[in-house]
Amino acid sequence: MVGTVQKVSRDAYANIWIDIASGNEVLPIHAVLDRNSPTSITPVKQGLAVAIDCIGDGMQSGSPMLARCIIVER
Repeated sequence: MVGTVQKVSRDAYANIWIDIASGNEVLPIHAVLDRNSPTSITPVKQGLAVAIDCIGDGMQSGSPMLARCIIVER
């Protein structure tokens, strides 16, 4: 998918999460970067357009969840 990064955060397990803008400002798309991918160590910043390849991981509170994401283009 292609989108604009709204927020970058890290969880208690050192996973990097990015929120990607969706059609609904309140419910962004949540994507966790694959820790084993070399692209996961490259800085991702708010406002940056990115293309990511992920596996769907269900929904949480109405927001799509994506897992094992690899950044394929900035």
